[in-house]
Amino acid sequence: MLLLLLLLKYISISGIGVAQLIVSGLVSIYYNVILGWSIYYLFASIINAGKGLPWTSCDHWWNTNGPDQCQYHVVVVGSL
Repeated sequence: MLLLLLLLKYISISGIGVAQLIVSGLVSIYYNVILGWSIYYLFASIINAGKGLPWTSCDHWWNTNGPDQCQYHVVVVGSL
């Protein structure tokens, strides 16, 4: 009888190990995806650093008001 109870207890909690493996695998995939994107953007920023910062020129859609006009907004710290 004791052996039967121990066997039933083992069978009822044996799925915990499988669930732990599944959760551990999902967390490791999530972590590696975030780490991969971080490394990608780190190297992309280093490679594009030699081309200059995008907001230093006037030939972008967000800082051009016309054919030859550029809008520079300067905020002086302490004047607010």
